[in-house]
Amino acid sequence: LSLRSNFKLSDTLNLNLWLKYTDDFENYLNSYAVDIDSYTTLDVRLAWQVNQDMELSLVGQNLLESEHLEYIESSLQEAVDIKRSFYIKLLWQY
Repeated sequence: LSLRSNFKLSDTLNLNLWLKYTDDFENYLNSYAVDIDSYTTLDVRLAWQVNQDMELSLVGQNLLESEHLEYIESSLQEAVDIKRSFYIKLLWQY
């Protein structure tokens, strides 16, 4: 289940929210099944349009939990935990 919203707070400021829910399921690693619990995530992006060519945004991903198991990477032979993260992005288009 996925729910997205995009808010234009002003002419230069946008807020994007993305709430995602995944039910529990089995992921297969080689010949055995690994149970992956259900999880809910929230991503938030606040973007400021500095001028016509430049945008500055602050992004937070997986804000509801510090980490969760999302899948098993078969080439690595181990579970991959997705961690909470934050970053700043500068987009310059010319």
